[in-house]
Order: sequence, then C-alpha cells, then structure tokens
Amino acid sequence: MKRFLLLFLLLPLNLSGAEKHVTAATLEWAPYIGKTLPNKGYVHEITVTAFKRSSYSVKINFYPWARAVYLVEKGNNDVLLPEYYSKKREKTCIYSNPIPGGPVGLYKQKSLKVKWLNNPQKKQTKALWGFRKYKFGVVRGYINTEEFDKAKFLVKEDVTNDELNIKKLHGNRIDFIFIDKFVAQYIIKTKYPHFKYKLEFMEPAMELKPLYLTFSRKGKNFEEKLKAFNDGLAKMKKDGTLKRIMQKHNF
Repeated sequence: MKRFLLLFLLLPLNLSGAEKHVTAATLEWAPYIGKTLPNKGYVHEITVTAFKRSSYSVKINFYPWARAVYLVEKGNNDVLLPEYYSKKREKTCIYSNPIPGGPVGLYKQKSLKVKWLNNPQKKQTKALWGFRKYKFGVVRGYINTEEFDKAKFLVKEDVTNDELNIKKLHGNRIDFIFIDKFVAQYIIKTKYPHFKYKLEFMEPAMELKPLYLTFSRKGKNFEEKLKAFNDGLAKMKKDGTLKRIMQKHNF
C-alpha cells in the first residue's frame, strides 16, 4: 500500500512537463492572418498545425504591429508572426524555416504616370532614386525591403497599419505606399471597393517575400520551440498538409 501511494504521489511530477505551450504575437493582416478569416487565415492555421505536430499548443494574440514586435523582443511572447527576413531582427530573434508569402512593392494612384526605369528586383536603389521627389507611406515597425528601408533619400511617413496608408493614398496625402500586393487588394475589395478605380499596384513587384516566424532570444527554451515548429512544418510539407491548407485559403 505504501509503495502504491508513493507511486501515485510521484505521477504528477512525471506528467508536469507534458504540456508544452507557445505564446505568439501577430497583427490583423488579411488575407494572411486575421480574426475574422476562415481558421484565422493560412498563416494562423499553418502555425497551429505545425506546433501541434510537435505536441505543442499555441496561443496567438493580436496586437498593433509595433506592439507585437516590442512584446516579442522583450520576451513577453515567444514568437512574432508573420515576419519578413531582416539581419537587424536577428539581434533579438531567430528565424524559422520559411512559409509561402507574396509580392511586395508600391501602390499608387492610376493618374500618376510613372514607371520603373530600372528593374526593382535587380537594381532597387537605383530604381528608387528616380522617385526621390515623392512622398511614401510605410507602416511603423514593418520590415519592407532592405534597400527601400535604407533609402534615406526618400521621404517616408509612418502610420500604424496598412489600411490607414491606403486611405491616405486615395486622399492624395501621399504618392506611394509600400505594401504587400495581396494585402492591398484584400483591403480594397472588402472595405473600399470604389478605391479600385483610382489605385493600382505598380508592376513589377519589388520583391517576392517568403514569411517566417521569429522566436525571441529572451524566450524560455526558444531553440526547442523553434525546432518544434520547423519539424512540424517539415512533416506538413512531406504529407501535403501545407499545400492543402494553402489551396483551402485560395493561395
């Protein structure tokens, strides 16, 4: 009886580490991720599924982007998502393996008759130099492209989200905005459908960007959690789950 009681008392100690949990910070960024999207968007679904494959549960909280970045950099949340790659961010975070993303570049008014004089995917700084007299809208805390962010010769105004930039662009308060093409199209289609007659994406895109999860270097067991996500993602690619999720969300 004493042996049975001792074994019973020890069981909770053995099971206490069984539940593995991750906290993540994100933003409203449809069509990639958002509270009202089916399954909260493909980025949300891929993240939850990949962690689940490695026996982790994950809680994804929505914030303004600058707030989400701050919380992860300070270690108050384990993961920031979705993110573009940046050497600067590697000082505070470590990057996961990539998940599919989309084209990024400039949105403008159709009445502004300008075009790229150089291919922005090959000679981006030189291409941007021709636009130095214009005013650009960006989102506070966003990583755009390395060359665009380093272009100090451009006049940039920051706001808290993409929707505000689109409204400023439509209202002639700025000349260009840097934005993901699919994000801009989604916002215009769902909230401001009449904007489509006035605004357009400037082709070609400046860059085709994969997306990442970034794990705070101040987070507990961050390397273990990174490995858990990468392992789960690899399983999803191998068995076709990743492809099926993308197709379900029309990507």
